[in-house]
Amino acid sequence: MDKMDFAILDVLINNKSTTKISAISLKTMLVDLDIPYGTLYRRIAGLLADGYTEKGIMESSGNTYFINSKGKKILEEVMR
Repeated sequence: MDKMDFAILDVLINNKSTTKISAISLKTMLVDLDIPYGTLYRRIAGLLADGYTEKGIMESSGNTYFINSKGKKILEEVMR
C-alpha cells in the first residue's frame, strides 16, 4: 500500500462510507481525489482484493464501495 491507497481509504472514512448502505461511488470519491477515473478504478480493485474495502449496494450508475474493519484498522495504524 502507498499514500494513494491510504488517501482512498481516508476519503471513504470522511464520507462515512462504512456500511453497504452508506457506500459511495467512484465518481463521488473523485470529488476528493486528484486522480483519473481509471486509476481510482484500479486502486479500488486492489483494495477490494486485499480485503480493505467491500462493495456496497449498487446505484443506477454502478458499484459503490465502503471501508471495512480491516481497512479502518490499517488506516488508524498509519495515522498514529
